[in-house]
Amino acid sequence: MYNYFLLVGKLNRINVPEESIELIDKAPFKNEKGKFETQIITLRVPHPLIDIVAEGHTENAIYGIKGRIVAEGKTNILLCERVKNLSEEENKKDE
Repeated sequence: MYNYFLLVGKLNRINVPEESIELIDKAPFKNEKGKFETQIITLRVPHPLIDIVAEGHTENAIYGIKGRIVAEGKTNILLCERVKNLSEEENKKDE
């Protein structure tokens, strides 16, 4: 069984003391009311990676996040292993 994930979206909130971030993900399809839904996904980012993300965060940047699903008690958490600012890569291509 594979327990890896890959998400792309904008960061909503970075919480360094709790080692967590919130990612905003807009659904590519409309719901039954004809509107696009927005999901907020909470992810755990261990130290020192959370410190690096907090330092390099830019407003309205798109991030790619790779990680794995880990069982913690009776719940599953999304543990980030790599966080990449994809908007930064776009800016480098334009130069």
